[in-house]
Amino acid sequence: MRGSMALFSSDRNAGADDIRRSLQAVESSSSRYRWPLIGGGAVLVLLLSFYFFTGSGNGTTFRTVKAEKGNLTVVVTATGTLEPVKEVTVGTEISGIVQEVLVDENDRVKKGQALARLNTDKLEAEYSQAFSSVSSAEAGLVEARATLDEARENLKKLEELHRLSGGLTPSKQDLLTARSTMNRAVAKENSAKASIKEAKARLAVTEINLKKSVIRTPINGIVLQRKIEPGQTVAASFSTPELFVIAENLTQLVLKAEVDEADIGRVHTGQPATFTVDAFPGRVFDAKITRVRFAPTASTSTSEAVVTYETTLRVNNNDLVLRPGMTATAEIVVEKLTDVLVVPNAALRFAPPVEAPKKSFIASLMPGPPRRSRPPSQNGEKRVWTVKEKQPVAIAVKTGSTDGTNTVITEGDLKPGTDLIIEMIEAK
Repeated sequence: MRGSMALFSSDRNAGADDIRRSLQAVESSSSRYRWPLIGGGAVLVLLLSFYFFTGSGNGTTFRTVKAEKGNLTVVVTATGTLEPVKEVTVGTEISGIVQEVLVDENDRVKKGQALARLNTDKLEAEYSQAFSSVSSAEAGLVEARATLDEARENLKKLEELHRLSGGLTPSKQDLLTARSTMNRAVAKENSAKASIKEAKARLAVTEINLKKSVIRTPINGIVLQRKIEPGQTVAASFSTPELFVIAENLTQLVLKAEVDEADIGRVHTGQPATFTVDAFPGRVFDAKITRVRFAPTASTSTSEAVVTYETTLRVNNNDLVLRPGMTATAEIVVEKLTDVLVVPNAALRFAPPVEAPKKSFIASLMPGPPRRSRPPSQNGEKRVWTVKEKQPVAIAVKTGSTDGTNTVITEGDLKPGTDLIIEMIEAK
């Protein structure tokens, strides 16, 4: 206190000397400048009075928080889209006109249930034609077999006659002709058999196409999309037309979220997570990671390329409030720490300003640059500040994990319960 009073007295004497010199200057000046100088001296006296009675009474207070033992949960944030666990697009392999649509969107369907029917007039005509071809081929086989039997019997008779006559009759040419006739009959029989197989194959194709004219669901589920109407023509010449989208089970969904490459090293299968959707802003849903893809997903913006990794989370949706396609913001729990020393990040950011060098009284009245903050700590050292004898005192610490609001202290002399400065308030 005596030091403060001494400083105050010294400043006052310096101010008095400045006033005395100013008045002497006024006395020595010419008469035409005397009154303006006297006015300037009066202003200087007022400034001195303000400095003495207000400037020297400034004080500083500190806002503090306590370092405490507690728990810390570190999360990684990612956004993604909800999708069904299994989704099937139902199409058609044949072209035709839609005759009837039997289901609508949101309908529950069972495996094998008919969804739509195509017009079968053309298919039925093709079936009749294929059936007739089979009958014709079978008749051709009967004829070929009769011809073969006849040729075989004729050859047998000629060979017997040739043996009995001692080779005199029939001639060798007649025997050769008879054998050729029989061989041709065998070939015709084989051809008739092949024709039957071909006709039956065409018949089977038409039967399959008739069955395919009824569009059926391959799974149990819910109709998410219906893309056809009665009377619409579907063409399957080059690609399979998409008619319906069926989701197998909406009580189980997956959230496919994109995790930034800076965070993917801490994300693993089995980690719990929570997420929110815009449709239910006050509700938090649980999830669990089931897969982390190794292949990156690169998206290029106008400024830079962003690399992310698709992460799949399993979601229970027993009450069916969540729907495929909803955008979700997930928080993946990558680390849980219990009973650790934590401090607010504001305490780590705080640093008291560097003391400015002392000025003369006149210089103190002049405007100057703002007070500088202390330089950041060197070699990665972190510091927090506490109050001792109304002055900030630094405590060196080493930090660990952070959740963005609080940080774990791993080393240092900081004790639980210590008041840490987060803001300095200067009285005005």
